[in-house]
Amino acid sequence: MQTAKNGELAFFLADRSKDRSFGCQSAEFIVSYLKLIESGQYRLTPQPEAELIGIGRAIGLAVAKPVHRLETLSLSGLAAGGDRPVPVYGGGLSDALMMRHSETLARKLNYALRSRLYDLLEAELLTPLGGLLLGDGPVVDQSVRRFACSALSETFYFHLGYVLAGEKRRAAKLEPLVRLLAKFVPLGEKTGEKGTWIVLAA
Repeated sequence: MQTAKNGELAFFLADRSKDRSFGCQSAEFIVSYLKLIESGQYRLTPQPEAELIGIGRAIGLAVAKPVHRLETLSLSGLAAGGDRPVPVYGGGLSDALMMRHSETLARKLNYALRSRLYDLLEAELLTPLGGLLLGDGPVVDQSVRRFACSALSETFYFHLGYVLAGEKRRAAKLEPLVRLLAKFVPLGEKTGEKGTWIVLAA
C-alpha cells in the first residue's frame, strides 16, 4: 500500500479534480479535519437530541432511504459497560453507501484515481481518525469499531470520489453526512427496524 505525506490528500483533490475550483474548496474542508487529527482534538459530541432532524436528513440524503427514527449509542457508556453487540443490519452505513454509490462512481472516475484516493484517505485521515475516535485498545465491542471505521471510510471515499469526478450534485448529497462525522457517526440501520438508525455519540 502506498503511504502519503501529510497534506498530500488535500493537494491531490485540488490538483486532480475535474473541476479545479470545486476540488480546491473540498481540499480546504479536508484540511480542517487534518488539523483536528494533528491537534488530537477530534472528539464526538454528547447526546445529539437538538440535532436529530439534521442527522436523519443527512443519512437519508446520502443513502436515498427514509429515516424515521434515530437511536443514540454512547461511546462512553460502551467503554464503561464492556463488550456488547450492536444490533446493526448487515454491514451498516458502509453497505448502504456502497449499494447506492459504487457503480455510479466506478463509471464516473477511473480505477487509478479511485485507488489513489483510497490510499491517501486511509493514510492521512481514516486510520488516525479511527484511533482518536475509538482508541488504540479493545475499549469497545469490535462490532462498534468495525461499523464506525467503515462508516468514516465509505462516506469520505464516495464524497471525495464525486469531487474528483466533478459530480457536484452527487457530492452535495453526501456533504451533510461528511460534516456530521465531526460530531457523530451513524453506524447503520437497526436490525429488524427498517428506518431506524443507530448513531454513535460521545
